[in-house]
Order: sequence, then structure tokens, then C-alpha cells
Amino acid sequence: MSYLKSLGILRLVTEQKDPSARGWWRNEEFWLRSTLDQAELVRFFLEEYAPTPIVAPWAGGSGFFEGDNKIAVDALNGSSGSRLEPYRRVIAKVRQIIQSCGLSTKPTAEDKVRLIRQFRCELPEEALAWMDAAAVLLKDDQKFAPLLGTGANDGRLNFAQNFVQRLVALQIHVQSRAGDESRDWLRNSLLGERAKLGDSKVGQFCPGRAGGPNATHGMEGDSSDNPWDFILMLEGAVMIGGASSRRFSASGSGRATFPFTVASAAAGLTTPATKDLGDSRGEIWLPLWNRPLMQSELGYLFGEGRSQLSDRAARDGIDFARAVADLGVDRGIDSFTRVGFLQRSGLAYLAAPLGRFAVEARREVDLLGAIDDWLRGFRRA
Repeated sequence: MSYLKSLGILRLVTEQKDPSARGWWRNEEFWLRSTLDQAELVRFFLEEYAPTPIVAPWAGGSGFFEGDNKIAVDALNGSSGSRLEPYRRVIAKVRQIIQSCGLSTKPTAEDKVRLIRQFRCELPEEALAWMDAAAVLLKDDQKFAPLLGTGANDGRLNFAQNFVQRLVALQIHVQSRAGDESRDWLRNSLLGERAKLGDSKVGQFCPGRAGGPNATHGMEGDSSDNPWDFILMLEGAVMIGGASSRRFSASGSGRATFPFTVASAAAGLTTPATKDLGDSRGEIWLPLWNRPLMQSELGYLFGEGRSQLSDRAARDGIDFARAVADLGVDRGIDSFTRVGFLQRSGLAYLAAPLGRFAVEARREVDLLGAIDDWLRGFRRA
């Protein structure tokens, strides 16, 4: 959550306030260089920040179908402030498309494929980066980014609906001055100041706040969340997912690719490897850099999303670790944090940190190149 939140802060400040802003990692913390001082940064998010129109109207629980909780979506749609004007346009267009398709209840799997394509073609431009973050369209199907579950939801938890609910909880849809609670939460999110957390669901993004057994004293604990953390986190996910692409082989067939995302590998897991591998949604290797970069530079970095093993791209976690050791990644990266999307607590998924890998040359990795073909066949056997 903290990583995505940091990307979200840099993206929003750059796009909406200070185009010269830069960000980098130092001593396990994200640093922001901007013309804004701390007070101005807080004021920007409280009074000027215009949320990205994040919606997921291809799934039940999104706030657009019968039986959904529509309170938050209706509240945004009924607002009058200028910073929510793009959101209102997107909500209106979503409702128009759903009505034109004759849908009122949760879409079937077949309807979902058709809806996603229609939304991608017809929604206002402000929503497209988010849609590309959630899914990549293929010839007859779509592929969802593991970072955002199965199309911006994890089981019954719809990320877009929760994003809207948090905007309403913070009263961003209201023209009046932000309340003390919203300000305290924001200062906690941006500056690390103490604040009492809320009790909203966080899904896969922050296992330490997800609640459940051993989460606190007693048998079980409730989930806890800072609404600003969740909002800024999804704003950051837009930056990674917006670089998703459809790449083509020599035969012309397409496959969806997501930045620094590969299939899971059992190597490095400290739990029963076979089961974890079968249930995993994949891995993402999050790059860390130690020099100030602008959003445009990071956009290029995630757009390339390259991890190369001599003549081919990395396919799984083992390949990626080899590429890191062989310097076969985009230059300027200091290290990678490996994160696996593993199934825990029944059917729920959690983003589990699986280690830190420094980008440095290790000549012994070259020895594995001699058995690549054999190893590939062994894995398929």
C-alpha cells in the first residue's frame, strides 16, 4: 500500500499542481521534492485534489446495479464542485451504457466481456488510464492485472466502490471546508503523524491491517484503514497499470503484459510451495530508485517494464531474479521488492512481500544459461 500511495502522491502533485515534482526512495521512505511546502501539500489534497474517475461497472457491488449499495455513487453524482466534474461525466456515461445494454442486475461473464469493451471505447478520456490499469483487452477476452485482483475487485470487495465510499467519507464531494478528522488522516498519510484509523476493508493491499486471527489481543481483530491511504494507493495503481500493454509475437497473436509482473515461482517461499504456486495470481517486482525522478521518467520506466534474460523476457520469479542479477533490467533501478499475490484466510488474497533484490552483477548466474532449454522442458513435464 505504501509503495502505490507514494506513486499516487507524485502523480497527482505533478499532474494537478507542480509539474516539476520529483520523487525517490531513501532509507525505506519515499521523498518528494516540490515547490509546495508541507502546509501547501496538505492544502492541495484537502481543497484542490480532483480524484481520478475510478469505476468498475462490469461487476456486481460496483454501485451501478440492482442490489448494490449506491449511496456513495449517488452522492458524487449529486455533487456540484468543479473538481468532481470529470467523475460526474463518467458516472453519467456508465449509467447510459448500462441502460442501453438493457442491464439492471449483475452482468454475466459474457456480458462482462462486452461491457468492458464498450466502456473502453465510450467512456470519457479521464477514465481510460484507470481502465487500462484494471484490464487489457485481447481478441476475444480480457486479462486482469494481478495488482488489482480480478478486474478491480477481490472476491466481494470492489476496489472502485470502496474508493468512492472513502471520497464521500472524507466529504470531498462537499464544498465546505474539510473537517478535522479528514485533515488528521491526511497528515497521517502524508507525513506519518499519529491519527486514529477507521475500520474500512483494505483487501489484499495491506495484510497488516486486514484483521482476522491474531490481528490484535483476543481471538480476532477488525480491519483498520486510513481513507486517504486507500485513495492515494489506487491513484498510484493507475500509474503502474496505465503502462500495461498488448504485445505481439511473430505470429501476430497478442498477449497481455503488465509492468514488472510475472508468473509465480516457488523459489524463495517459506510456506508449502506447491499449494501457494497453484493458487497464486502471480508476482510483481516493484522497482526502487535512489535518485529524484519526474513522473514522466517513471512513466517511461513502467511503460517499458522490461526484465530480459538474454534472448527472451522473464516469465516467472526465478527468471526475474536472474535478470536482476544479470543487470537485465531498466537502468537507474537500485533494487526490487518482490511481492506475491497469495491466497490466505480461505479464498482471500494478500499481497505478501517475498524479499528485496539488489540490482548488481552476479557472474555465477550465467551458469544457468547453459541449462535453460532443459529447464524449460523440465518445468513443462
